Amino acid sequence: MKPNYTPGKFADVFRGAFLSFCLSLTVLQAVAQVGRTGITGTVGDASGAAVAGATVSVTSQSTGVVLTTTSDKAGIYVFRSLIPGLYKLSAQATGFETLVQSDVLTEVDRVSDVDFKLQIGSTSQTVNVEANASPINTESPIVGNLVTGKEIADIPLNGRNWVSLNLLTPGAARFYGTRG
Repeated sequence: MKPNYTPGKFADVFRGAFLSFCLSLTVLQAVAQVGRTGITGTVGDASGAAVAGATVSVTSQSTGVVLTTTSDKAGIYVFRSLIPGLYKLSAQATGFETLVQSDVLTEVDRVSDVDFKLQIGSTSQTVNVEANASPINTESPIVGNLVTGKEIADIPLNGRNWVSLNLLTPGAARFYGTRG
């Protein structure tokens, strides 16, 4: 009996499987490029109880783009995959005053934490909070740092080795290939 396959048919099957494998790696790599930049927090009342169904909006101060979500039954809201920059947040719920938080900074691979404590009142009143949000990342154990173009231009790099910029992050350790 003859085999049930021909050499050309096997090559076509192998080529198709290899192409599928390569495409799956490309998709995985593309997913890995999405940063964890975002804003999250809780919406509560003055007593600390969660406010479910509160409307939370985030507005990019550079582009004016507005995104809106609602808090869940635990009062938690989440905005994911934001472009790094400054944002203005507002939280409102029926029977509470609207609360606005300006100048919330998001950075690469950092999730900013902004909590709202709504005061009972009419919805026509708005309270503006001008203090900056805490730069401490309480959402992830990842240590990261954003090195600006000015810092790169001002720091003398030995041999212009850009990899040594890793050492500017507190807690960073040397890894193979750095000489900085």
